[in-house]
Amino acid sequence: MEAPAKKQSKWSAEENARIIELRGANMKWEDISKRLPGRSAISCRLHYQNFLERKAEWDTEKDNKLARLYDRCVSDL
Repeated sequence: MEAPAKKQSKWSAEENARIIELRGANMKWEDISKRLPGRSAISCRLHYQNFLERKAEWDTEKDNKLARLYDRCVSDL
């Protein structure tokens, strides 16, 4: 049996949501990749760690803090 063709395209919003959902349920990368046709366990893990996990760390509170700091810096000029 041949291995499925690997996807080389950008990650879709649906794939991103699926990875976040499955990883949030403590699913292993190998099992997550089986639910995303054409995506390997390694590519799922790397995409999550390099894009989705970091993005999830940025919340409204941090956005507001950055805006306040920016305003203070600009007003000091």
